[in-house]
Amino acid sequence: MGRATEGGLYVYGLCESCNNLGSRYEDAYKELVEILKPTRRRLLWVDYTAKQEDLPAATFDPGSVARAIVVGAFGIAPTLRDRFPDLAASLVEQRDVLVVPDELRLRLGLARGTAARIGGMTGGFFFEGPWSNHGPDGTPESVMPFAEVFFPPLAWMLTDDRQPLLDRMGWGDATQWLHSRPGQREDLHSTVPTLPYVSHPSHNDLTRNYWIEMHPEAEAGITEIVECRELPRRI
Repeated sequence: MGRATEGGLYVYGLCESCNNLGSRYEDAYKELVEILKPTRRRLLWVDYTAKQEDLPAATFDPGSVARAIVVGAFGIAPTLRDRFPDLAASLVEQRDVLVVPDELRLRLGLARGTAARIGGMTGGFFFEGPWSNHGPDGTPESVMPFAEVFFPPLAWMLTDDRQPLLDRMGWGDATQWLHSRPGQREDLHSTVPTLPYVSHPSHNDLTRNYWIEMHPEAEAGITEIVECRELPRRI
């Protein structure tokens, strides 16, 4: 997210033209960041009731914002090209209408704190604490995204449609943004009225000691993780 010279995190996981594809949608993403600046919270805190923050009523370009994130996800986790080839092709061909698999979800929250992280197929579970939950067979409730981005003021996860932990934590669902055409303006509050404040569990002293991180098996390929513990104050 962003460029190295601007304090951003980045990986070059694709060919040159695909790595540069996300720049087509940068302005729309920056616009959304500006809209959400008043919601920025640098202090870490966890609301175990999944309290929601009202989002402002402002027009933005959801189709371009979603494409910026998903193009980045393909760079962070290149094996997504094999998992979702039709989506990859529609992104590369810059189609107005993307081929979005029925089971795919784009989840988001308001990123709290001063740390940032981008990662591929890596997830985990809370073995105890308020967010811990186990199924009838004792299996802990976990989250395993295809890709994740925590970069204030927003946090994103590209996941499948079976993520009860994110549901309990109140994460929003921006999947519909993937069906919007680039340049199509919509009202932010109408598309996602509220979002919770979130942080990656490993970045927060209030959750770190309860969190077990998991990494995928070999067939998922290389998992990129890039982190920054203290972003520049201007971000």
